[in-house]
Amino acid sequence: MTLDFELGKIVVTPLEIMIRIEGVQRLTLQAQTEALQIMGDVLVVHDAQSRWSMKLDSNLIEQIIEITGITRL
Repeated sequence: MTLDFELGKIVVTPLEIMIRIEGVQRLTLQAQTEALQIMGDVLVVHDAQSRWSMKLDSNLIEQIIEITGITRL
């Protein structure tokens, strides 16, 4: 499922998430859901290959939880 937000798009499947940030830099963040944690309204990716986090609004977080089945910490 593709979710639009103020910085770009979030593509979410039960197995992975990809965040595409628009602009000059055209940044893409991608992770498998097993590396994903949700702490409040912050999406946190932490595994052997990558570490990043992004604060999102609660509506987007709820949609990501619904699609991936991840529980909020």
